[in-house]
Amino acid sequence: MRLGDVATVELVPGPVSMTRIDGARAATVTAKPVGDDTGR
Repeated sequence: MRLGDVATVELVPGPVSMTRIDGARAATVTAKPVGDDTGR
C-alpha cells in the first residue's frame, strides 16, 4: 500500500537535515490526524 492511498501527502516548508541510521539515509515522517477514529 502506498502512503498516498491512505493519506493526503504534501510538501510543506520546514527544517532541512540529513539523518543517517547505521550509515543509511533515513527520513522522518510526521502526521496530523484528522477526525476522531485514529485507532486504525
